[in-house]
Amino acid sequence: MGVPSIKMDTVRKIALGQLGGRGITVSRQASLGLDMMRAGSVSEADAIVPEVVRQLRAELDSPPEKYRDPITLELIDEPMVLSSGHVFSKSTLFDSNGQFRFKCCPMTREAVAPMAFPLVYLRRELIEWKLRRLDSILDATSHVNSAPLLELARSLLQSLGAHTYQSQARLYWTRRLHVPAGPYDEQAKLLREMSSEVAALRTAGLGGSNELLDLLTQAMRKILEALVQAVRELWADEGMRAEASELMCKTRV
Repeated sequence: MGVPSIKMDTVRKIALGQLGGRGITVSRQASLGLDMMRAGSVSEADAIVPEVVRQLRAELDSPPEKYRDPITLELIDEPMVLSSGHVFSKSTLFDSNGQFRFKCCPMTREAVAPMAFPLVYLRRELIEWKLRRLDSILDATSHVNSAPLLELARSLLQSLGAHTYQSQARLYWTRRLHVPAGPYDEQAKLLREMSSEVAALRTAGLGGSNELLDLLTQAMRKILEALVQAVRELWADEGMRAEASELMCKTRV
């Protein structure tokens, strides 16, 4: 007896039914959506982008419990454990001056020593979890040109450090620069984002000949040239000089 053939359209319909379905974790729905975007046509991928973005945002807002700070309920930035055995983000336990915030464990109310210890294994797991999600989002953006997906990728990349994960950073900026140029305001915003990224990379010790820096500086030069030309054209019209001045201010980096 032969095995009945399975139509891919049927598989896709079943998978689509899982998105937003009850009893399925947000993380699973996000992963399923990204897989469908990579496997489907461009039109199919475009159609499910809003739902996939919603699931990814929900996942970052309410991450898996072991990666979630029990006080802020947000993704742990740097996991540290108290003498009580409970794990928190470093930023939860220490203020901006490095002073320990608590006399008692926030979870058990038992007295704790004014110190906390980094959990290297959990930090490694957290980094790997972020990297898997970042890589899957970047892979999906090779099939569909989506600014919202790239915004999520940027958020993960910033938390990981572009200077450390330069291959992902290069891929992100390559995808980002392929998004069609928007109004001048959006181009000026992009220019400032790239300028901040370049400054952060140089602060981290990157300089000289570097693929990521070269990509950013070349793209900045092109955008700046286009914006300067736009300012000149606006300034030539006396009625548009206020807009020209405003755009000049926005292009300062």
